[in-house]
Amino acid sequence: MLYASPQTLANLQARDVLISVDQYNVILTDLARDNGWNGTSRYFGRFIVMPGIKVGSTTAYPAVALKTGAFPAGSQISLLISAGAYVVGAGGNFAERSSGVVNSGGHAIEAASAITIDNQGVIGGGGGVGGNSVYVGGGGGAGFLPGAGANEQTSGSPGTLTTGGAGAGNAGRGGDLGKNGSPGDRGAYGLAGKAIIGNVNITWINQGDIRGAIT
Repeated sequence: MLYASPQTLANLQARDVLISVDQYNVILTDLARDNGWNGTSRYFGRFIVMPGIKVGSTTAYPAVALKTGAFPAGSQISLLISAGAYVVGAGGNFAERSSGVVNSGGHAIEAASAITIDNQGVIGGGGGVGGNSVYVGGGGGAGFLPGAGANEQTSGSPGTLTTGGAGAGNAGRGGDLGKNGSPGDRGAYGLAGKAIIGNVNITWINQGDIRGAIT
């Protein structure tokens, strides 16, 4: 559920947009339009991921859990990730020894517009899927959604929100948030997704708990 309430920011009309249920593939410009922005004028407002809420992606690499989108020049936008909230990429979820297909973790945040971020929760790239062994699969990467275990005669265990799943037999473990999957005896393993893309556009109030690369 999204709720907008008028506030004052820099003596201009602003809105707080609350993300109060779990969401996938969030684009802040879309949320602003959903809450009354006309899409062309400068935008002044704050987006708040509420406590306990997860923002993730329905697919792993190269998908991103939360994008700013392109706001007009002169906009003032900020993002508060509340304590207990997660903005994380999806976990890597499939590797097949015979085909060499491997799935790396998804990315967490992509900042294409200037934004101020206060991270009181967790930002993390999705974990990579674990590498396979002979006829047994690696574990799924951590994330939201977490990755399923790799598909072999015996599949690896799925990941969870923060930890990678165990590989079957000698197959590799899936990566935790921001971590690569572990190699198995055979087959490639997935790389971790990035925590931040576009850090040059971010002003940090608090970086907090960030798991994965900042680029």
